[in-house]
Amino acid sequence: MLEAGVSSGLSLVNPGADDRDLVPYTEASVVCKGLRNRDFGSLSDPFAILYELLPNGVYLERDRTEVIFDDLNPNFCHKFSFEERDQQKTFQMTIMDYDIVKKDDFLGLVRFTPQQLESATNGVLELEIQSKNGKISRKNGTSTFYVERLMRSKEPCKIGMELGLGADCKVESKKKIFLCLSRSTANSRDYVRIFRSEPMQIPSKKGESFVLPTFEVDSSTLTAQDSERHLLLELFLEGGRKGNHRNIGEVVFKVGKLDNLRAGESIAFFSGLSGDGRCRPQLVFPCMNW
Repeated sequence: MLEAGVSSGLSLVNPGADDRDLVPYTEASVVCKGLRNRDFGSLSDPFAILYELLPNGVYLERDRTEVIFDDLNPNFCHKFSFEERDQQKTFQMTIMDYDIVKKDDFLGLVRFTPQQLESATNGVLELEIQSKNGKISRKNGTSTFYVERLMRSKEPCKIGMELGLGADCKVESKKKIFLCLSRSTANSRDYVRIFRSEPMQIPSKKGESFVLPTFEVDSSTLTAQDSERHLLLELFLEGGRKGNHRNIGEVVFKVGKLDNLRAGESIAFFSGLSGDGRCRPQLVFPCMNW
């Protein structure tokens, strides 16, 4: 179940801000599919770097995503953002395979302009991934950008959350669990991922409860300043070095629902973590920092 303590009179969608505090920007969420595997005995650990191509030919790093381990179809949580002054600029997203003991491996690249992103049909732009020489091959995979024009607060708040598993939740021996939180897009057809926790071993002994470490989500990223958006919470059993993660529970609810919750109220959802029935995980909001 989901439980939240929300102070009366404060809005989760736009806490303590008026229109003068909001700044327009373009948000791009990135999903890649079919990337090359550069690792032996496991899968590539991809991350993406955003470069601005300057007039003098220099590549200026602007941003980068998190690393997603053992995944050839990464759904990145980190968002790329563009402002009005970026409209006519050209950007390159380079996808790399993270390595600890040696140099990171190149996986591919795509080039685009923010204007190209904003003109995408239904806010979805798919680009085939190129090799270093600019050649396109199916072996490189594809990248999909989910694009939205949003408003964010100049001083967004941080919302702390934690997931707790009750004593009725029993995990398979030697397995790990992680959660993902996603937000619906403006066209309501797709979800963009906004948080993915680190995999954690949880007690397999029946009768033990467990709480994943508290994580924080930016309020603007969580809500997109829209109470009608939906949030998707998914619970996964980690699939190991081959990336075959199994969805064992999920719940969908509106952002606006959170504004109406009070301590002790909840939204129940079930997971398949119990061998003799389905258990009820609990997403808790221990702190609302506004």
